[in-house]
Amino acid sequence: MIDPQAALIYTMKARAQFAATVHSFFETCDLLLLPTVPILPFAAELEAPPGYSSKSEVLRWTGWTPFTYPFNLSGNPAASLPVGFSSSGLPIGLQVVGRRHAQSA
Repeated sequence: MIDPQAALIYTMKARAQFAATVHSFFETCDLLLLPTVPILPFAAELEAPPGYSSKSEVLRWTGWTPFTYPFNLSGNPAASLPVGFSSSGLPIGLQVVGRRHAQSA
């Protein structure tokens, strides 16, 4: 049986290591610009778009949101900005990610 406290400590260490890797990127760059999601919008009643899968059956959304949740884990500020529309009129977003704790006054 897995010790819940040991599992929690392991997970917290893994998250800290991941965050340190992300934070090191910002030692040489001010911002990271990337798509908010790599797909066009899909029907609201679906949990995931057709054809997308995830390594996790519990967190199916990770299969189509690879650019957003990593910054929730690392604690970096991020915002999605509308940048245009697809040829079918659906919105397209650009995600802007900044250095953690680097807000200007």
